[in-house]
Amino acid sequence: MPPALRPMLDGSPLRKPVPLAARLYWSAYWMGHAFGQARADRRPASRILRDQARRLRRIVAYAYRFVPYYRETLDALRLSPADFRTAADLAGLPIIDPEALRRDAGRFVSTERRPE
Repeated sequence: MPPALRPMLDGSPLRKPVPLAARLYWSAYWMGHAFGQARADRRPASRILRDQARRLRRIVAYAYRFVPYYRETLDALRLSPADFRTAADLAGLPIIDPEALRRDAGRFVSTERRPE
């Protein structure tokens, strides 16, 4: 028998039990999002595109403000967060080089909340 399956068969728990309050919170959270997703396909395309553009502007503004890599990249390309209006505008950004990510991963992390 593979070692990975032994804990499942001998009855020992695979992970720590989650407190009931946390389980209830996350269940309600995901249920609320599931209802929102169920309605999403019934919205008019114009509203979906408008909401998508609004979220995109927020994400790009956040990345420019708090993520050094994106701030440096946009400055080097002479772009600002206001230049991104639709998802198609993201095509102007270069693809992230995996070697650069390995070499200096801290540049890709938000400075708003540093892990302790």
